[in-house]
Amino acid sequence: MKRIWLSIALLLMCLALLSSSSNAEPTRTFGFTVSAGTAISVNGSYNEAVDMPNALEAGYDYDIAFDKWIGRHFRASMTVKLAWMKFKNGTEGVAGESPSFTVPALVFRNFYHFASGRIRPFVSGGTGLYFWRFNTDGVLGSVARFEGERQQKMSIGVNAGAGLEVVLSKNSSILIDPSYHYILSQDRFVFGERFTEQGFVTLDVGFSYYFSSSN
Repeated sequence: MKRIWLSIALLLMCLALLSSSSNAEPTRTFGFTVSAGTAISVNGSYNEAVDMPNALEAGYDYDIAFDKWIGRHFRASMTVKLAWMKFKNGTEGVAGESPSFTVPALVFRNFYHFASGRIRPFVSGGTGLYFWRFNTDGVLGSVARFEGERQQKMSIGVNAGAGLEVVLSKNSSILIDPSYHYILSQDRFVFGERFTEQGFVTLDVGFSYYFSSSN
């Protein structure tokens, strides 16, 4: 984990040095963002004995987003996400060599950027389709079963966040983007009475490139 954050920090330093400064604010159209960071479970239970925030280690999150700007302050994005968190060793009722809670998702977010300068705070909110599952042998491993049923499902969810955009040039930015995801995953028939809705936080740093026209 430390190596990942060190790599991200070095990447940001290089981008900052290579990017040209400009006082002109572009008229943005569309672009894309690539980001990575940490995923942390904050609410939900697996069964009567297992509380998810206590049972899961901090994991990983990788995103590719396609952005559409609407004016100077509004941005809409469609994000392809992959987050996963491993269960701690010896977690009761969880089987497999390297069991994990894995969340591929298609997330839709709306952003409002408050300022027009080089440092731009923003807030975000939206919804998504979360194709979550419990794997027995890592993120690409087999799907666990509960009483014969595969422990995977597509659920809708909501998200909210707040962060900072650091403008590097007319066509590039760094995004510091924490967000909360709440998955409407509860299914008593398939997963039992004690399995509840799941929530996790992602703490991401991303690089955004957008196409623009001059003022």
